[in-house]
Amino acid sequence: MIIIQKYKNYIEKRSKLVLLILLGLNFIIRLLIYFNTNLIYFSDYKSYLKGIEIINDHGTISLINGNFLFFNSYIGYFFKYILGSLDYYFIFNCLLGTLTSYIVYLICLKLTKNKLVGLLSVFLHTIYLEFMVFSSIFYTPIIMMFLLSLIILLLIHYFNASRYRKVLIIIALLFLINISFYFKGELKYLWVLLLIIGLINFRDKKTLIGFLLLGVLLTFSTRILGYYHILPYKKGHVGNNNFVFFGHTDYGGDGGDGAFIYKENEERYNKAFFEYCKKHNINAPSRIDKNNFQSEEVRKFIKNHPFKWINLQFYKFFRFFGVVPESNSYKVLVTGILQGHKKITAIALVLPFSLMVLLFVITINPDLLKERLARPELLFMGFLLLYYIVASVFYGQYQERYRMPVLVCFLIPLLSWSLIKFNLKELMDNKMILFFKAGVIILILGIWFSQIYQTLVVNKERYLRTLKMIQYRSGVDNSFFKNTKQIKNLLISNGIKKIKGGMT
Repeated sequence: MIIIQKYKNYIEKRSKLVLLILLGLNFIIRLLIYFNTNLIYFSDYKSYLKGIEIINDHGTISLINGNFLFFNSYIGYFFKYILGSLDYYFIFNCLLGTLTSYIVYLICLKLTKNKLVGLLSVFLHTIYLEFMVFSSIFYTPIIMMFLLSLIILLLIHYFNASRYRKVLIIIALLFLINISFYFKGELKYLWVLLLIIGLINFRDKKTLIGFLLLGVLLTFSTRILGYYHILPYKKGHVGNNNFVFFGHTDYGGDGGDGAFIYKENEERYNKAFFEYCKKHNINAPSRIDKNNFQSEEVRKFIKNHPFKWINLQFYKFFRFFGVVPESNSYKVLVTGILQGHKKITAIALVLPFSLMVLLFVITINPDLLKERLARPELLFMGFLLLYYIVASVFYGQYQERYRMPVLVCFLIPLLSWSLIKFNLKELMDNKMILFFKAGVIILILGIWFSQIYQTLVVNKERYLRTLKMIQYRSGVDNSFFKNTKQIKNLLISNGIKKIKGGMT
């Protein structure tokens, strides 16, 4: 213990240098992953890359088209055609990821007054590969986590700010939250949470008035600005209902997946949709008709199979914190810096995440946590964590990438705090807590091994098909994982040219 304390003191005295080294390492790893990335054209995000070319050809693109938000394409257009290379977008994305880690460091410092907690958070961010890899993907998670971390930091400062500073923070928050809607609608119910925080702290008049005012102003600013009035949008656009539909019926893959995956599920869906159209005399079904049908299917599934629906929500939760590698990160690494090493790639993605989950269970102190939640700022963080878990796990379909904001902005800082405060002797002396934690760990390991078995044995063909799909989309033969030159030539032929001098 004396040796550990000595190292703690050494790090604390040199905290600025340690922080600079960790942030530098964080940024360098992101750049190394990106400049060894060969697969950048994903089916899920290709519309956004195409959006850049539409802006270049036509001068504009609808900001909203169905479920797609194209503000990110405008940013890509700026870097590619104004500054001269799309590489700059990804470098900027890497920088935003590193800045997110720095902002989380500031959040930890503000909440715990402990530099070690912040430094440990930055370190855990750096080994959390899913977070690192997404800087190399043309999509919005990194931007959204940057905005979310900044919004959280401002809200924490808002609790005890002077009247003048409160006004400045309100202006900044209204701007940042409304800007976030141009990337994703994650925070569209934040105003409800702000009102709840205000009402819970009704005995503190300043907090009550401050958060009620912020919640009301956010509600009005969102309704007035909408999500799409700054940039042009397509009038009469209608989004599809797939996100909620697949999350609350048994059509999606093995449960909660955002696609049918299996042919029999798609055939069952088509048959039910045909019967629905026949019943309602619909000859040429529109997207609205499809959405209405899906909403009816959700209601029927919940009403007729309530236990199956509850089981589906539990299944999504355990997959959310499961050990199946995040698919996009896996594709980037296995075709890039970890060329062809499929098992090593899976381990590199899963190991840091799984260790963090286990360490969280081992080190978290319920009594200390309960004591800390008496502070309004930490209670707010608890509510916001719950908000993100509900939105990420239960609101719609399952995706591994949805867990990134939860880990980066909430669970990793909480884990860092619990690790710093962890007392092994105290845990060993409390037999009840010790046995309870051992039981939870055994349960988690059992679920994880079950997931591994389902992936590698039961559903082996599905995941083999995913690997083959990477080859198919790249149009290359079985040497795909090793022949990076062939990949680059193919990307050039598809108009996604990536060379040392930049992406054009």
